[in-house]
This record gives sequence, C-alpha cells and structure tokens, in this order.
Amino acid sequence: MRRKEKRLLQFAGLLIAALLFLPNVGLWSLYRDRVFDNSPDTVEGPGGIPQIQAVNRAGKDVQVIHDGVQRIDWHNYEAIKTDLSRSGNGEQGKAFPLTDADRVDQAYRENGFNIYVSDRISLNRSVPDIRNPNCIKKLYADKLPNTSVIIPFHNEGWSSLLRTVHSVLNRSPPQLIAEIILVDDFSDKEHLKEALEKYMVRLPKVRILRTKKREGLIRTRLLGAGAAKGEVITFLDSHCEANVNWLPPLLDRIADNRKTIVCPMIDVIDHDNFGYETQAGDAMRGAFDWEMYYKRIPIPNELQKNDPSEPFESPVMAGGLFAVDRKWFWELGGYDTGLEIWGGEQYEISFKVWMCGGRMEDIPCSRVGHIYRKYVPYKVPGGVSLARNLKRVAEVWMDEYAEYIYQRRPEYRHLSAGDMSAQKELRIRLNCMNFKWFMDKVAWDLPKHYPPVEPPAGAWGEVRNVGSGMCLESKHVVSGSPIRLESCVKGRGDVSWSHGQVSKSKKSESKATSASLSRVILLFVSLNAKVMCQLGSRPIVRPCCESAGLTITEPVIQPGRRPFCSPTRCFCAATLRSAECDGVVPATDQHESCGGEAKGEQEAEGGDGDSKRCDSIHHHPPHNKQSLSQQELA
Repeated sequence: MRRKEKRLLQFAGLLIAALLFLPNVGLWSLYRDRVFDNSPDTVEGPGGIPQIQAVNRAGKDVQVIHDGVQRIDWHNYEAIKTDLSRSGNGEQGKAFPLTDADRVDQAYRENGFNIYVSDRISLNRSVPDIRNPNCIKKLYADKLPNTSVIIPFHNEGWSSLLRTVHSVLNRSPPQLIAEIILVDDFSDKEHLKEALEKYMVRLPKVRILRTKKREGLIRTRLLGAGAAKGEVITFLDSHCEANVNWLPPLLDRIADNRKTIVCPMIDVIDHDNFGYETQAGDAMRGAFDWEMYYKRIPIPNELQKNDPSEPFESPVMAGGLFAVDRKWFWELGGYDTGLEIWGGEQYEISFKVWMCGGRMEDIPCSRVGHIYRKYVPYKVPGGVSLARNLKRVAEVWMDEYAEYIYQRRPEYRHLSAGDMSAQKELRIRLNCMNFKWFMDKVAWDLPKHYPPVEPPAGAWGEVRNVGSGMCLESKHVVSGSPIRLESCVKGRGDVSWSHGQVSKSKKSESKATSASLSRVILLFVSLNAKVMCQLGSRPIVRPCCESAGLTITEPVIQPGRRPFCSPTRCFCAATLRSAECDGVVPATDQHESCGGEAKGEQEAEGGDGDSKRCDSIHHHPPHNKQSLSQQELA
C-alpha cells in the first residue's frame, strides 16, 4: 500500500513539473518559429497586431573537448542566415534615409532620439556582425550559467523598448535565458501600461515589475536584481540591440571565474538615423579623468594580445551594460543605495569589484548596440545632484586621491554626501585594497592620459566673441563635446590649455613654454570672434581672416540640413599653440590681415615671416549658433 502511495506521489510531482515547464517551452518554441514583427514600411502602435514571420531553428553544435571542459559552438547559423536575407528600413544596421520632416523637434522631444525613424524600422531588424573574424571560431563551455536580463525603463519609446527585448530573444540561446525582467520606473506614458502588459504576455520568459514612485536608474536596477532568479544578472538599457551570439562569451568568463564582471563591446546606434556602427577606436579601456568624466583610453602595449578577440581587463565600465554572478553581486553589496537617480554608480561598482577581490573585463566577441540620446528627455526629481553621487563614491573608495577631484571641483569639498558609514563598513568587511593599489595595479596607464597632477599650462587666457560679449564656458568641458558660450564674468579664472585638455586656471603663470603643450586645441569661433592668449599684459589675437580668402559666404552643410549660420556669421577654426604665447602682437578691436599677423608671429618665433602661417585655419560649421565644438589634434 505504501509503495502504491509513493508511486502516486511521484507521478503527481512529475505531472505538476510538466504543467509548469511545458507552457514556457511552448511559448519559446512558438516565438522561435513565429516571431512577432512589424512591417518595415508601417508603424505598429501599442494596439497594433504584430505580423508573423518565420524563423529557422538553430543548426547543430560542434562539440570539442578542451582542458577537461566540453566546449561547443553556440552560434545559431540558420538564424544568422535569416538575418542576412532581410531587407527594408534599417536592416543590416543601415542608416534610415532621412528627410527634413523626419528631423522635426517633436521626433526627439519625448525620447531624446528620433522615434519617428525607430517606429519605421522592424522590431526584429538585422544588425551587422562587426565582430573580429576570430570570434566566429570561438568555442565556449557547453554548460553555462543561465541569466536574468534586467531592463529598467522610464517613459521609453514603444518601438525602441520592444526592439531591445526582441533582439535579446532572437539572438540568445533559449536555455541561457532564465527570464527577462522589465522594470518600469514609474512611467506615465499610456503605451507603457496595459498595452505593454498585453504585448509582453505573448513573449516567453518576460515579466514586468513596476515601482510605486520615481526611484531612478540605480534603485530600479536594484529592484530587478532583487527579483532575479537566474544564476547571472545581465543589465541592459532600454534602447539596445543585442548582436550575433552576444551572450555565451559573457557567461563563459563568469563560468570560468564567478568574481569576474564582464561588459560587452558597446556599439553606437545613431540617435538620428539609427545606423549601427562601432565606437571610434573600438576596443579601448574604460577610464576617467579627475573631474570624474568617463573616458576611453587605448589598450597599452603591455596588455595587447596576439588575438584581438580575446577579453581584456578594463579599470572602469561605461555603466549600463554588464553581466555579473548574482551571488557575487550581492556579496559586493549590490549598488550603494545612497546613490540617487543616476550617475557615479559605474565607478562605485568598478572600484568595488577590483579592490574587493574581483576583476572586470571587456569581451570583444560580445557586442550590443546602444542609442546614445541627443539629450535627456525627462526631468530629474528636484534636490538630486550628480555631484552628490560622485562625492559619495570619492569619499568611500578613493582615499587620498579624492583630493585631486576636489582641486578641480572645489564645490564638491563641502558638499554633503549623506551617511556613508554602511559603505565604509562594507569595505572593511570585504577586506578591500586601497585606491593606491587600484591606481598602481589596475589603472596604472590612466595617469599617462589624465595625470592627477597637471603639468604647467601651455597657454591661458579667454576666447571671447566680441560681437556678443560672450566667452567660452570652461567649467564642464569634456573633450569632443560642445563648448557653450556664457557671459564673460570677471574672477572666474582664465581658460588654460595644456596637453590637449581645457581646464580652469585660478592664477596666472609667469611663463609658458612650447614644450608644455604637446597637442593643438582646435576651437571653432565665429567671424566676429578673436582667440586671445593672455601672458601678463601681452595677448595674442588669432582672428578669422577674410584677407586669406577663407571667408565662405555659403555655409558648408549636409544636404537636407538647415544652415548652421547666416552668410555673415559663418564659422572658421583657429589653432592656438603655446609658442604663440611668446608673441608680441597686441589685441585690437580691428581684425588684422592674416598675412600681417603671421609675419609678426613668425618673426617672434624666429621664422621668416612667410604668410603661409595661416594655412592652419579651416572652415568648419558648428552644430548650432549657441554652441562651439572642440577637437584635439595630435
């Protein structure tokens, strides 16, 4: 009798397991065979009925035994073949052909990218496989941990959010996806409510969590991580597109060492036309300057590998896209809950993993495209400050190196960063290394690019538009970003140029030498502007010279774009070299001719007075009338 009861109980258990498992498998099978898709030529709204498209199943895996670990080829070649056959708007990651109507401000207003274009591109669009060719041959362990993919969002566009989810489902082995968790940070857009619930119920392994108030990116990620069931947590932003075979390379490194945080290579999806391409420089190490701006620096020769497709160490992550062992994430304390909304969290998690016994790698064979917004389309709740977050990270993790930040950002010094006792106790409990160890052993190449102690300034002064009385704003200058004009307020300190960087100088220097400036700063200024390099009472003026034949009455613009400036306010470029600071040309309200100015400068530098000195001035339009751009030239 007992034997019969035991068999009945076993049968009942198997039946319950089957009922729980089979529907999920069925949904995934349905998805893999018949993927929801919107026509490339029509816009599918939240209430629309998706069209159906067939997708082939994966081919056979090739199995190899290596170092006692069975490794296989995780590529889905039939899915790759299907992607390659696709054509239409944005397919193969090609830029969408834009018209003036597509560029109206309304297209960007709610999302910071062109939602009109996004809506006209398939949710299942193909992207170019731009991995290193060696990645195609890579084999990964046949038994990899599964992952919970966490995608936080706030008022995200319909098509961009859905395309993120579809790309993960389309290009991930189903057995490696434990779940996809969408975490809604108190969105108020109608399409992200019932319509999203109805759509996502048709997709396998997708669930939606919602906050009860605006929490911000950091706490929204924590909410998703707390609900995750997968062995690994993978964080993605809500406007991404996973590329071919993106997931196995990440999970393989974690399977090899669970204390490794791994980051995919982040490709650029253009916010305007949705073209897909690699970042400039492609594989580079994550870093920062001493104002805590995220930077990318070349991989030093000492870390270069024979195979460029191999993972490489990175001191700092970009922030939004990475995978981490779930238990290890919580052993590290997750994110600091004292960080508000967004900003600084990438430094906190990066410093913490390196200093507390882990490591971080970028994985060239894993690529994910990301839309870098034109601007942040929503307001951050009042009282929240990025400065507060950065101060908090500096105080907890950077030890005496925090002083270098305060020297550049003195307003941080007396800023309240809240109660940090729990974070400091965590650092002690985990027996973490000090920040000097991090700089010596992990980010040892960072000072070559961003020295904590700046060398003497090569040049200083101000760049003033004499027509408007406005000067270049230098407080928050980031290399390659727009420089804006502000009122020329006395006492701010002069702008100083040193080694290709722009910063503030509180006091003047007695002398500048040409050796102290190793790069040229290229500044775009208007016809009515003059570039002034101030040495005591001796300024150098670099006007945009009409006499050199460089004035252009018709602005050089791309077809279909509006003029950046009127014919009387075309833009040209002026170079400023430290050697010019030894010149004797006086500042005047009248523009001198290029030839005359060049002669004076050449004589001061021991030259022959050749007027060819001005051939470094080139015409270049800025992005708009109110901002100027900066570029470093080697």
